This record gives sequence, structure tokens and C-alpha cells, in this order.
Amino acid sequence: MFLIGVSALVMYTFRAAVVADQFWAKIVSLMIVICGGCFMAYAAMFFMASLFTATTAPLLRAFEPLHGEHHGSDDDPAEDAHSAGGDR
Repeated sequence: MFLIGVSALVMYTFRAAVVADQFWAKIVSLMIVICGGCFMAYAAMFFMASLFTATTAPLLRAFEPLHGEHHGSDDDPAEDAHSAGGDR
């Protein structure tokens, strides 16, 4: 019910801007269009980022090292302290 009421007010505002040539209605209509355009631009950018992530994920996984491999002691600083003689 709330959405129907809001839609009726928006349509009344657009009608007043176009048919009755009301200045306040033109301003409110312009604000509604700008907010809707910003939301659509945000949605389009989110879609493009999601599409880019989905298409490049297999490529990134191809260059990722295997999870079981350990490439040195850079991953665990506590292990470095023990091996350097920190605990004697």
C-alpha cells in the first residue's frame, strides 16, 4: 500500500511538471530523475564489477599456489622468532 501511495505521488508530481507547468514540480521531478539515474549508474557499475570478478576468477585461480604448499617462513613470524634463537 505504501509503495502504491509513493508511486501515485511521484506520478502526480511528473504530471504537474509536464501538464500544469508547475515550477516546484519540475524541481522535484528533476531531483527524482537525478536520484534514479545515480542509483542506476551505481547498479550498472556493481554489475560490471561483479561480471569482471566472475570472468577473471578462473584466471586468478590458475596462478594461485596450491593450498598445501609452504613457500618459506614469511607466512609465520612466530616461527621465525623461534628459529632465530629467540627462545633459548
